[in-house]
Amino acid sequence: KWFAEEKKTLEAEEHRKAEQTRKMRKTLEMALELDRPELYDAYLSKGIRNFIKEYWRQNGLENCAAAKRLPERLYFGNQFCHLLFPEEPVLLSMMEQAYQEDLKITLSFSYVRDYLLEETAELLKKLDAWCLGRNCQIEVVVNDWGMAALVRENGEYLDPCLGVLLNKQKKDPRMHYKKGSTRGLGQN
Repeated sequence: KWFAEEKKTLEAEEHRKAEQTRKMRKTLEMALELDRPELYDAYLSKGIRNFIKEYWRQNGLENCAAAKRLPERLYFGNQFCHLLFPEEPVLLSMMEQAYQEDLKITLSFSYVRDYLLEETAELLKKLDAWCLGRNCQIEVVVNDWGMAALVRENGEYLDPCLGVLLNKQKKDPRMHYKKGSTRGLGQN
């Protein structure tokens, strides 16, 4: 009798956890980051359905639970290297394809170099015009305060999202903070 009660309790707990997971999957947005040219080209040539099947297969994850879903959002760009951000024609093509496939869009920018400020401001104006023509919003990952200001000035349809590099600091193992000192952390 004791084991039967224990089994019922375990089955009820498993059922509760499975139901909770199903609810969570419905409410969580699945996103995929395309962060280098070979992924840009593959997405443009295959479309989201064929691309995602190939993506999971190439990474040995075709049987995982996530592989059974299409992403609701695509991230284009790379937060760590500005050289991996797509060229404008490729970016606009990917955005158009994502828009046609009813996917949400987020653009990932690294921190903006001084010599790219004007070029980035012009690109943001074009992206805002693209959004205006389609009456849609896109997210823009910003990794420095200058980029946040550019998004504010040039993008009514661009929603800024804070990136992982926004608070940069040298991470040297010889630094004093490793030993508990806060001496070098006052200003950055």
